[in-house]
Amino acid sequence: MSADALDESAAAQRIVGWSFLIALAGLRGVGRGLLWAVDEESLAFELLTWYGFNWLAWHWLVQEMRVHRASYPLDSGWLAMVVWTPVAIPVLWRYERWRGVSKAALVSGLWLAALALAVVVRTAGAALLAVRAPR
Repeated sequence: MSADALDESAAAQRIVGWSFLIALAGLRGVGRGLLWAVDEESLAFELLTWYGFNWLAWHWLVQEMRVHRASYPLDSGWLAMVVWTPVAIPVLWRYERWRGVSKAALVSGLWLAALALAVVVRTAGAALLAVRAPR
């Protein structure tokens, strides 16, 4: 396999990693907002999206490091899911400096954006339920 093919494969994996992170953050925001709108709580939903997001963040970091031919210092075990952010920042700093730290901040910002989306969906859902409620 040539170096160009490796670079194309790594670039494609990075795009896939970012796409999945953004998609899961959006789905988490919409799902959580809908649950809030109907006053429901789902532990299964919270666990699934929490572990899913952390696993995808770990996968994203591995793909980011593949470009530099570096390996991530932790495996995909449970520890990596819990502490990916404090480990990711020094690793990204080493290879990409501020650009890498801004990528980690962007991934963390996706998590916060999902909360903001949940509030918007909850407000819209509650308004729709109030309008459509039988009198």
